[in-house]
Order: sequence, then structure tokens, then C-alpha cells
Amino acid sequence: MRPTRIWFDTPGVRWRLVAGIVVAATLLLTVWLSYDRELWTAREVVVAVAPRLAPAASAASAVRRVTWAAPVASMPVAASRPLPVAAPAPSLQACSGDPAGPAAPDDAGLQALEQRARDTVDRWVAAMQTSGDDRARAAGWLLGLADDAAALRDRLATLAAASRDPLVQAYALRACRGESAGSSACQALSPQGWAQLEPDNAAAWLAVAGDPRVDPAAQLDALQRAAGAGRFDTHAAALHALTQAAAPAGIGDLERVAMAREVRSARGDWLGTEALRVHCSAFATPDPNRAQVCERVADLLATRAQSVPDLLQAREIGQRLGWPDKRLDALRDEADALVAFERRSLETNEAPNCAALARQKALFADIGRLGEVAALRQALQRAPR
Repeated sequence: MRPTRIWFDTPGVRWRLVAGIVVAATLLLTVWLSYDRELWTAREVVVAVAPRLAPAASAASAVRRVTWAAPVASMPVAASRPLPVAAPAPSLQACSGDPAGPAAPDDAGLQALEQRARDTVDRWVAAMQTSGDDRARAAGWLLGLADDAAALRDRLATLAAASRDPLVQAYALRACRGESAGSSACQALSPQGWAQLEPDNAAAWLAVAGDPRVDPAAQLDALQRAAGAGRFDTHAAALHALTQAAAPAGIGDLERVAMAREVRSARGDWLGTEALRVHCSAFATPDPNRAQVCERVADLLATRAQSVPDLLQAREIGQRLGWPDKRLDALRDEADALVAFERRSLETNEAPNCAALARQKALFADIGRLGEVAALRQALQRAPR
């Protein structure tokens, strides 16, 4: 007698195998759907924190990025969807002026490239010092002060005494700062000459107001002229444009950035507001007339600043004069944001590469064209958030 078979005991069918296949297919479908919908993908959460900036400065607001990523161990490996591999960056040789240099330099090769860049800068400055153009020559002498201060300072002061170029006047006064008594050429150079050439430039009038050879009444008059000026320009940023215009033929971005850093160092302590520390001090501002003049100068610096220290000087005066906390905080926050952005842009710990050099060269070019503050504001506004 044949035994009775139940419905799922069909001959020739291995039900355990069928069940295993169904379970495996279900698991594979679940994994595929989860991966396709990026349920396991590391995510970046961007939190925009609006700093306390005035409306005029909101375009340069710093955005803080808070990044969270799932732990590596919790992320499945998907062999069917490999991560894209970044294309290799151009070799440093490709953006230097040394085509014979190593394509992928090691530490010794990198040091050799940087040394050649410094040597190029030295020759570059020396060529500017013998240029037939007064501005290029003045810039070269100013950049060479660290090597031969007395001789180059006197040459620059002598050139300015016979020049009608306000930039040459400004550079000579910068070179002579603190050295007037020890140099007959600097002693013969007067900031009034610069102010007469640029009567609408507050920086020129502040140079007059800060000259100890000028009597107090004339200093106060110069301060009032500065308060009524329409712009503030020490011509420090123009050093970038002048040096790049005088670049030797055939140099690359490595050498251009090396020169730009040399210029940045030279203008690091270039302040055009020293006179304000005396004329708009805590002892001077209680005088209503003096306070009014100082406020107009501070307003000008806050809106037409060439450098970050100009912004901070405006804030310092405004704090003495009782400006609202909102405005003081806006100046502080913007100055902090610009300094932090410049540091990230120029003081990276990464190995030098062509892309980074190109970005730095572009930033320095904008500084030479627009001034430090305007260039950093623009770059910060364009930076990825």
C-alpha cells in the first residue's frame, strides 16, 4: 500500500534548498534597497551659525561646519559600488619655474624647490631696485630694507623728495618711520607732500597728524582733514600688484606665491593709524569737538578699511565713544572671521600642490587690486559653505 503524500511533499523538490534561496534573496534585496537609498551612507550635517555682523558685513559671515559621520566599522562594504578615486594632483614641478625639478619631490627635493623659489625672489627684488620705473624701484627698496636698511631707506627718501607720485611718498614715509632723526634724507621728507598730492586720502592726513615735527595745531587740523576725507589708503596692498607686474619671465606659481608671502611679511606691521592712538585716546575723546572728529575717522575706517587692523582700530575708538554693542560686536566678529579665513587659506599644514598655490596666488592678486579687507570679504563670500 502506497503511503499518502501531503501537499508540500512533492517528489523531486528539495524544500530546504528552496527555503534557503528565498531567505537569501530577501536579504540581498533588503541590502540593495538600503544601500540604493543611502541609508548607510555617512552624512554631513552643516549647521550655519550666523555671527553677530552688521547688515553691511553679512556677506562675509563665517559659517561654522559641524560634521558627523557614521563610524567606519558600522558601514558595509559594497563591492559593486566602489568609491571614486581622486585624480592625482599636478606635480609641484608643473607649477614652479624649474621644469627640471623632480616630478614628485621628496622632502629634500621639496626643500630644493623652495630654496630656488627664495633665490628667485631675491633676484626679483634686486631687479626691481634697478628698474627704470619709480614705483617698482620704490617697492624694491622697501622690500630690501631688511638687508640694507640705511642705504635703501635714504635712496627711497631722496627719490620721494623729488617725486610727485603719492605712492612713492607713502613708501618713503613708511621706510623712514622712527628714523627721521638719524637720516638727513628722511628729515627732509615731509608727510605734507603726500597730503597735498592726495587731499582726499585720510591716510595721508593721519601721517601729518602723527608727525612729531608738526606743531599741535597743525596736527589737529590734519586730523580734521582726515575726518572729512573720502577714502583711506596707505598703498600697502599695492605692493602685491607692483611686485607681480615686475615678475621675471618664465616663473611659476611657486615663485609668485613666495614673493607674495614676502610682501605680506613686509606689510604685516604697516599701520596708518598711529596718530589716532594719541589724538583719539581715552584722554582726548572727552572733549566733544575731538570726539566728533574721532568718530568721523572711525566711521571711515569701519567702512573703508584696507586691513584688518584698521577695523580693529575703528572698534577701539568706537568703544571709547560709546558705540552700540551690536556695532562693536559686528566689527570684532568680522575681523575674527577674516583673520581665521586668511589663516586657513595661507597657513595650511598640507604639502604644497599646484591647486593650493593657484588659490593663494589668486587671493594675493585680489589683495593687490582691492585691499586686504575687501579681498578677504570677497573670498570668504565665495568659499564653500
